[in-house]
Amino acid sequence: MLTLLADNQLLALSANSGAMLGSVRLAPAPRATRDVARLMALSNDGKRLVVLVSADTPGDNRVAFVDVRTLQVRATVPVRGTGVTYRGLAVGSKTGRIYLFGNHAVGPDAGPTHGPPSDAVVTVLDPTATTVIENWTARPSAGWNWYVLRGAVSADERQLFISYHGPDTTGMDIFSIEPQGIRRCASSQPRESGCARIHGDFESFGNGFLAATGSPEILELDSSGVETRTIDTKLENNHLMEFAVDRATSMLYAAGSCLYVPGLSSVSLTSGKTQLLDPLGGQVCGERILVGADHLVVLLQDQPLVVLFVDGRTGTVRRHVTTPAAPIDALLLPG
Repeated sequence: MLTLLADNQLLALSANSGAMLGSVRLAPAPRATRDVARLMALSNDGKRLVVLVSADTPGDNRVAFVDVRTLQVRATVPVRGTGVTYRGLAVGSKTGRIYLFGNHAVGPDAGPTHGPPSDAVVTVLDPTATTVIENWTARPSAGWNWYVLRGAVSADERQLFISYHGPDTTGMDIFSIEPQGIRRCASSQPRESGCARIHGDFESFGNGFLAATGSPEILELDSSGVETRTIDTKLENNHLMEFAVDRATSMLYAAGSCLYVPGLSSVSLTSGKTQLLDPLGGQVCGERILVGADHLVVLLQDQPLVVLFVDGRTGTVRRHVTTPAAPIDALLLPG
């Protein structure tokens, strides 16, 4: 398992034993706090890790390429001339292009309830990150802060998805890439929301999506963002925005935030049955959750600084690994 820390260290951890297998620093540690985000993806051949590297200067964006086997940094490429602070990265499974999702501030900070008015921006790079293929404003500010929480691209690279978590914005937008240009989904939602009224993370599922709401409920949406089912994780008193899906077993896992009420929940997406695996709210919590083979659930904690390995059948903590800085992203490698 590869784990990215807020200080730009990359750790290789054994998912079986939790042992440290290696580490590498991708860049100097930034002074600013770095939040949990989707900042890593594998190249199409599975041999290189593509990482969005943090810097102190807004708009100073770099993409690092790391050899998965040796953990050596093969290249670090600056993303030039965009004036955007990127907060998410994805790799197209068809072309290998690198998709960056972020924000361009277009006005002064309006305070904690609004923040700086910001456009949501998408930049597409070639697989080497040396050429900007596309750069467009996905959501013009119009006075709002469209702070990007998550960006993703469909398997055929004909659709893009962006969820927002600004102090005055929420929801998810769906973009279709057509011969005549980029078309954003039609919206009947309030003007501060994307066209799908979710709040948090999302995952493709079936012919649509599963999406967080900031409440114990996870929504199932069709391909146009219309709600088709509500799934109750039973994790009360949380601002639930993260979950993970084990596609092999059709199980959804969600964990309480360490800032709210700990707890781990599993939901069968087939039967709809929910089980609280940590009903007393013990030590199982995290700001990011991943699921692997053999019912392995991995949680990233930033208070304390821990990667937690949990049995997804029982909620039993198999092991925990303390990290020297906050873990902000992780990737379970195939095999």
